Amino acid sequence: MLKHCNYSDVAVILIHEIYGINDHMKHVAQMVAAKGYDVYCPNLLNRDHFHYDDEADAYQYFKNEIGFGKAKKQVLNLVDSLKSRYKTIVFWGYSVGATVAWLCCEHYGIGDAAIGYYGSRIRDYLNLFPKLPVLLLFSEHEKSFNVNWLVEQLSCKSGIKVELFKGQHGFANPFSDNYHPDSERKAFELSLQLIETIQKTKKNVLT
Repeated sequence: MLKHCNYSDVAVILIHEIYGINDHMKHVAQMVAAKGYDVYCPNLLNRDHFHYDDEADAYQYFKNEIGFGKAKKQVLNLVDSLKSRYKTIVFWGYSVGATVAWLCCEHYGIGDAAIGYYGSRIRDYLNLFPKLPVLLLFSEHEKSFNVNWLVEQLSCKSGIKVELFKGQHGFANPFSDNYHPDSERKAFELSLQLIETIQKTKKNVLT
């Protein structure tokens, strides 16, 4: 597991793509930790990461050896071990990690917010109604599905904010050919704003 601990009262559960804990995940973890939050990125693959050239192998490994059910269970087990230490827990995932974050949202009291970057497989779980605030960030162009249709379906659900960004799947990954710096910056700012809003809401409730 990759982790950065700043002794914050906020824990961000970073959920990786099919490739595992690679340079992109290390990059995101460092950016989030630089904002003062504790970051935990569990190794859902239980092995070394895949390279981008091995996309087909990475996909088959995740599909055959891990799957969304097992990945979700690993994340929830981690949260159970952290709940007593943190006032706020946020799920933050990319691609399949975004879908795992989405699946975690169906449980009351397990976390405080979820952030998902281009979680295309969320389309397979539209019957889920989140029990916590959700921010979903998609690219304007997706090869594998109709992103506008998915955004329309998700926008009908309460507590969900959906944003579209210029670029393609992977726009927030500086190690991807689809990297779009401006979109990454805007998406990251929105993600931080959600965490800040959750913290302010909790503070107001306590006072």
